[in-house]
Amino acid sequence: MWYFFDESGNWQELENRRLVIGGIVIKNSEDLKEIENKIKEFKFERGFKNLHANEMTIIDREAFLRIILKLLQEERFKALLYVINPDILIQTQKESDEIYAEIASDLLVEIAFGDDNIEVEYDMKFHYAYPAQIIENIENQYSSDEFNQMKRNFYLNENAFKYQKNRIKNIILRSKKNIPNFNEIIYRLGNRRFLYNYLWEEFRLKIEKGALIREKFKEKFETKLKEKYKLFNLKQEPKISIEYKGKHNQHEGVEIIDFLTNIVRFHGKTPRYYSPAITKDIYEFIEIKEKNA
Repeated sequence: MWYFFDESGNWQELENRRLVIGGIVIKNSEDLKEIENKIKEFKFERGFKNLHANEMTIIDREAFLRIILKLLQEERFKALLYVINPDILIQTQKESDEIYAEIASDLLVEIAFGDDNIEVEYDMKFHYAYPAQIIENIENQYSSDEFNQMKRNFYLNENAFKYQKNRIKNIILRSKKNIPNFNEIIYRLGNRRFLYNYLWEEFRLKIEKGALIREKFKEKFETKLKEKYKLFNLKQEPKISIEYKGKHNQHEGVEIIDFLTNIVRFHGKTPRYYSPAITKDIYEFIEIKEKNA
């Protein structure tokens, strides 16, 4: 079977009202092909290369949700989503990445248990490159030789400098509770050298820690799956493929779960009384659970 996962919410912003991790499962190649064709046709007709819930107009979003609803009604896929209270990040001594990997692997085990050929694609972003970590590493002058060599050939033109300054400023503003010297950091963003170092440290964390946390997620899933098989006295050893694909290389299944996690993050376990009819209809076909670490 095929599994596609995504998330909604920022695990570094504790003021979020909820976090969501969700997955869909597609049981056979016929359903997979139908989903691919329907969504590719939608993108072609409306001029989209990729679909992301936060980057579309209300009219386009509703049109895509109608496609999702029809696919659900036809039972082309099943969906399971976990709603997580952000307070768990305060109540435990674990790192947010560790909690994130725990919950994501729990969801994958629940949705994939019993399948002997598990093919997973996900766009869940483990939050290893967040401002507090980047700034701490800059202050400690942490940098590998390989990255220092790449830095020498790196140049920011004026437009790129302004764009990156505004982008990073917005990220830091959202995370200011986690940055002790917040005002100083905002001031230092006007310094090209600081911004330059910030960008490279952000890049380094994404490359180096990204591989580690993804491997940890895979290991957690495989360990938990084996434990569940052992609990039920089953000796099945499924074939497992887990792939991370970024924004511009995603399968249509990831685009579906992107929309569903965004809806559930906004509404929670039940749609609000003033929700559009399409949202209420979709809720009739998806499973949502509250999850604690």
